[in-house]
Amino acid sequence: MDIADDQVDTRSHFFGIFPKSKKEVAVPTYKKDLFYNTNHKRRGVAIIFNHENFTLPSLKQRNGTEEDCFNLETTFKSLGFETTKYKDLTLKEVDAVIEDLGNRDFSDCDCLFIAVLSHGEQGVIYAKNSAYSHNMLFDRFTPDKCPTLAGKPKIFVIQACQGDKLDGGVDVRTVEVDSGASCATYRIPLYADYLIAFSTIPGYYSWRNTQKGSWYIQAFCEELRNHWQDFDFVTILTFVNQRVAFDFESNVPNNPTMHRQKQIPCVMTQLTRLLKFSPKPVEHNAISNNGV
Repeated sequence: MDIADDQVDTRSHFFGIFPKSKKEVAVPTYKKDLFYNTNHKRRGVAIIFNHENFTLPSLKQRNGTEEDCFNLETTFKSLGFETTKYKDLTLKEVDAVIEDLGNRDFSDCDCLFIAVLSHGEQGVIYAKNSAYSHNMLFDRFTPDKCPTLAGKPKIFVIQACQGDKLDGGVDVRTVEVDSGASCATYRIPLYADYLIAFSTIPGYYSWRNTQKGSWYIQAFCEELRNHWQDFDFVTILTFVNQRVAFDFESNVPNNPTMHRQKQIPCVMTQLTRLLKFSPKPVEHNAISNNGV
C-alpha cells in the first residue's frame, strides 16, 4: 500500500514511547517465498522446561509430566533438534536460560522450539517458586535482540492451564450432506515469525493424565511424528486440535463436576510463511544435551 494516510487505532491525545528504527538484519528467505527455509545445516534448538515440583503451597505436584518430557524429547530428537531439558527451575534460573539462549548464534539453524510444562493461569506460567508472564519467553528472540533468528520460525508450546473454567462439551450428531523473486530490502515486524501453541484456550483448565501425561502433549507428539514430512506445521496443529477435541474426555467418575469434561487447544500464529520440515542428512542429526 502506497497511500500515505496510515493511522493507529488509539486515543487521539495519546503519545506513546515509539521504538527507534532498527539496524538492518539478514534473513534466509526472499520476501515472497511461500515456505520458510529449512535447508540449514542444523534443524535447530529445542528447549524443554519441565516443572513437576513447586515451592508454592498452592501448587500441587504435576504427576505425569515426566512422560510428557520424555515424549517431547524423543519427538524433537527424531526430527533432528538439539534438545535440552530443564527440571524444576526457579524463575531466576528460567530467565538465565532464556537470556543465554537469546545470545546464541542460530545462523545455521532452521528454527527455535521452546516447550513449557507447568501450572498456569491466564497470561502467566509458574516456575518452581514464582509466576512469570508469557512475554518473558517471547521477548528475547525478536530480530533486534537475536538477529540470527530474524525471518525464522520461533515456536512455543505451552502445556499449562489458562484459568479454572471447565468445558463440558455438547453431544452432536452427523447430518447427511451431499458429497460431491529477486532480493530486496524490506521491513518486518518485531513479532513476526512467532507461533505459540497453548494446550487450552484462555480461561480454561488443561488436562493431564498422571500415567500417560497431558492430553495435548500426547496428541502433539504423535501427530508431529506421523506427519512432519507430509504437512506444514500449522496443518499438523489442526490435527492436534482435532485429536484433543474428539479423542479425549476426563474420566473422574467419583467427581461429577470434573467427569466427562473436554478440552480444545489454542494456536496463536504470527508466521509469515508455511513451515514444512525437510529431511536432514544423517550427519546433521541432533546431539542431545541434558540441562540443569
